Amino acid sequence: MATCSSTPSGSDNAKKDEEIRLMELYLIIRNGELVTWLRRRGLIGDFTDSDCGKCTGKMKLVKDSSYSKDGHCWRCSNRKCNSKVSIRRGSWFERSRLTISQIIKLTYFWVYKETETLAMRESNVSSWRSAQEWYSFCITVCTCTLEKESTPIGGPGETVELYESKRVSIGGRNANGPWVFSGIDRQSRDCFLVVVSDRSAETLVPIIKQFVKPGSKIVSHCWKSRCSLDKEGYIRVLATLDHSVEFFESSNHTLEIESTWREVMRSLFGGAAQSCYVEFLFRRKYLHDSHDQFLAFLEKVKSVYTPTLY
Repeated sequence: MATCSSTPSGSDNAKKDEEIRLMELYLIIRNGELVTWLRRRGLIGDFTDSDCGKCTGKMKLVKDSSYSKDGHCWRCSNRKCNSKVSIRRGSWFERSRLTISQIIKLTYFWVYKETETLAMRESNVSSWRSAQEWYSFCITVCTCTLEKESTPIGGPGETVELYESKRVSIGGRNANGPWVFSGIDRQSRDCFLVVVSDRSAETLVPIIKQFVKPGSKIVSHCWKSRCSLDKEGYIRVLATLDHSVEFFESSNHTLEIESTWREVMRSLFGGAAQSCYVEFLFRRKYLHDSHDQFLAFLEKVKSVYTPTLY
């Protein structure tokens, strides 16, 4: 996979009234227009007339089924060089063995919460693991986006809830993944997310100082029934840092008054609540109110995996 970039999101440039149905997507694929469509959306790099990395020639997009199953590649215009580069170079598609059309179909089904079984059948993917891995790659986009676009939340009179979860790894399993520390503003639904190596006070307190505004009321759901962090010591540290930050325990009364994020996730995802935590936050913040969820997600893909030639 390409690495996460810090390039600003291009979602502001997307047409707000644009949408695409599954039938339209299949038509684009059937007509052989998928590569062009992805280039226009910035998901595949447009390296036309870019300098060749081996000579002074310029790169051109050509049809070449012998080079890869994608049917196209970038080729140097200098016939003596004739250097070729995959159209996937630097993109979200780069390290996958699936065809680009399979990837796009799987992504569409993930966006609209279809099961891996249905996605496999409709995308002509024979490997269950391949479908699982691509669903996990979609969640990687969620994590990178939330982490990159996190901003301070809360403030006077606002309630911020703090959570922790394992970052989802390949295949949807999260046993060995790094921890994700996040917060949600009850009123505005804004959130922050940071991937952390541990859950010590030394690690988490600076994050809270950075992302939770003074005057916030904090409800922590992070360390209940765990001994990884001494709650009383943690509260004392915060009180010392900023007396205007008020800490509340996650009491039964609080849970009765307002459903917590964990409760919402359990109702949506059943036993997989923790592994779907990041996905839930992402969907709520970026997809829930979008005109077309699939196109909205692709805009985030573009901002995370910006294609580069070299």
